[in-house]
Amino acid sequence: MLALLPVTPKLLFLGYDGDVYNAANVNGIIDIRNSRDVIAFNRHQFLQCVANIYVHDARYEDTLQKHYADMEAIRPKCHHVIHYAEKDIVKNGYTRYVVTDAQ
Repeated sequence: MLALLPVTPKLLFLGYDGDVYNAANVNGIIDIRNSRDVIAFNRHQFLQCVANIYVHDARYEDTLQKHYADMEAIRPKCHHVIHYAEKDIVKNGYTRYVVTDAQ
């Protein structure tokens, strides 16, 4: 799991599981110098955002709209799926559940 939180136009909070991901850093700070990395973070935001993307400077609006358009076709149609389950059987100390329709 990743957590991305833009704080300012030049500062992004990045939370990640250190057992899964690795990011070279100095004292917890990662200095991004490659514009492709910034684009990748923005695209990740486009994939996950529900409603709004905020632009700190209107000069970047057209560029961000282009990047959003590139991602629009692969954005999830919904971000959350709720599954319902009912107890099916209990056997040898184990309980089995089956997925059912919403009740």
